[in-house]
Amino acid sequence: MEIRQLDAFLAAARSGSVSAAARELYVSQPALSRRLAALEAEVGMPLFARTSAGLVLNRAGLRFLPIAHDIHDRLSQGLSVMASLPTGVPDLVVVCPHAQAHIVLAPFIAETGAPIGDVRGYLPAEVYDQLARNNADVAVNTLGPPPGFGRLRLIDAPILVQVPAGHSWAGRETIELAEVVRERVIVQRVGSEVRHVVDQAILDADLAFERAAEASSGPVAQALVAAGRGIAVVVEPPSFGLPSARLVRDGVDVTIPIWASWDPHHYAEAAIRETMERLSAWLGTSLGLGA
Repeated sequence: MEIRQLDAFLAAARSGSVSAAARELYVSQPALSRRLAALEAEVGMPLFARTSAGLVLNRAGLRFLPIAHDIHDRLSQGLSVMASLPTGVPDLVVVCPHAQAHIVLAPFIAETGAPIGDVRGYLPAEVYDQLARNNADVAVNTLGPPPGFGRLRLIDAPILVQVPAGHSWAGRETIELAEVVRERVIVQRVGSEVRHVVDQAILDADLAFERAAEASSGPVAQALVAAGRGIAVVVEPPSFGLPSARLVRDGVDVTIPIWASWDPHHYAEAAIRETMERLSAWLGTSLGLGA
């Protein structure tokens, strides 16, 4: 059983079409059909019903789908292991929320040369599922890791208040939560960890937003602030030249934890931990929280 046959099966299962699967894998339709036929011959039965609407997984195909995912993931990890043997340095794949891919992992790789070969962005709620399915070596997320995974609390990142240029708060280092709730605040939607932390701080302080609007992400909230539509409460570093200050409650920073997580039995567990410890130190320096 070849990994390219599994690639063909999984692509066809996702798309329901030989032509779409072939485009996804950058192969010809006849080549993809041959790979599917070879796989079906090897497992000893058809895996798809061929209909006028395209390919539909039959009962055997539905049963084989999770098996194919598992075999594919193990093969991919095995090939990664063998590729790293000449140098002894793994080429790690990291999954994280979309924003962290751009504002955390990409600069970290560029500045430190960390042994990371790819960074893939997902919604925070999807990150650990990708790790559990062996689609990545390590996860970086604002949501706490589930039981059974190795973990490292990278940093408690300060939540920031960002305001338009010329705002009366420009130049301040900290802004109290009680002041923020009285402004037109642009916050991330319910379900994000930043929103959860901010909402809990407001609840604990017996406060409430007086005027609030929602954005799909921190970068979008920043763009709306730059357009003059309010102030933002975000964890992302300032963009668009926005003045920024730390959000505090009674003088104490409101923070959000950022976690790293991985399979404790991973072949490169030592290298993963060392890389994440480097990321932790780098984050402290880049956010002005470390030496």
